[in-house]
Amino acid sequence: MVEPDDPETLLEGTTVDMSEHGARVEVEAPLAPGQTLSLIQPDDPAHSYRCLVVWAGDVGSDGHDQVGLEFLGSLSAGLEN
Repeated sequence: MVEPDDPETLLEGTTVDMSEHGARVEVEAPLAPGQTLSLIQPDDPAHSYRCLVVWAGDVGSDGHDQVGLEFLGSLSAGLEN
């Protein structure tokens, strides 16, 4: 993942699950709903998916290190070079 506010900052994360419309990602960085970022898959680093953080797990909950991402466009249309 890359935060667009600071393109030099690379946040390591693990995709928990992914659908046509979004993904659930485990990441230890503090991300908040409303933030946008680019999701980069390690097997295809030349492409990224623009995403909106739609939810973040509450501290102390089972999903406290997880965020829900909504793709801004479809998977095929949302690819950036």
